Amino acid sequence: FPYKLGLLLHGPPGTGKTSLIKAIAQHTKRHIVNISLSKIKTNQELMDMMFDLKFGLAGEDLPIKLGFNNIVFVMEDVDCASNVVLARSSDPASPEKDDLDLMDLVSTSKVEGNNKAIGPVVNTSKWGGSKDALNLSGLLNVLDGVVDSPGRILIMTTNHPEKLDPALVRPGRVNKKLMLGHISSRHTQLMVEHFFATTLDPKQRKAIDDVFANTTNNVTPAQVEQLCAEYDQVVEMLDALAKLGD
Repeated sequence: FPYKLGLLLHGPPGTGKTSLIKAIAQHTKRHIVNISLSKIKTNQELMDMMFDLKFGLAGEDLPIKLGFNNIVFVMEDVDCASNVVLARSSDPASPEKDDLDLMDLVSTSKVEGNNKAIGPVVNTSKWGGSKDALNLSGLLNVLDGVVDSPGRILIMTTNHPEKLDPALVRPGRVNKKLMLGHISSRHTQLMVEHFFATTLDPKQRKAIDDVFANTTNNVTPAQVEQLCAEYDQVVEMLDALAKLGD
């Protein structure tokens, strides 16, 4: 991937955004650090959390230090977590988007992985500056400011990408926007075969095709996964899937 990778995952709830994040972390052998913007009060806090890279361990007195190449930073449901990411009004008094190039932002975090890191060690004096309230400029500075972050992966998720400020998701800050949608008949068949470790026969495949052909309801991967977990037999799961389509 590029020198830095920024992803925006969007789509309806239950379509696999969080699952994809876990898969990326597993594939790259990195820890997941969750940045909760709702808990960040100042730009300085966000800067410290994103660049200090020290994490407290359960049962340990001293924090551990991780590199950018060991971490996947995650900001889930960014449109709900903080108003600073929302699209600004066209009010002339509002700052122009192009003027927002030096900035910083916000959140508490945890790390999942073998090291069992439970939270960042915040040093509010390291980067200097005042404890200014968290704002869009601060967030953009963390994402694409003068302080470099080689090898960093940062993933944001939202159910409503249209609500986000264009400056937040422009190229250079977000390399890829991935829309995760509702599940199709073919992918449902693949998921059922994976969960039950079997190969569906033609009759079972047709039963799934018929469910999707005859329903106006949207089905999510999370719903299919739940049905696979609830039933021990494929035939029982398919009966439940048919009811889901009613």
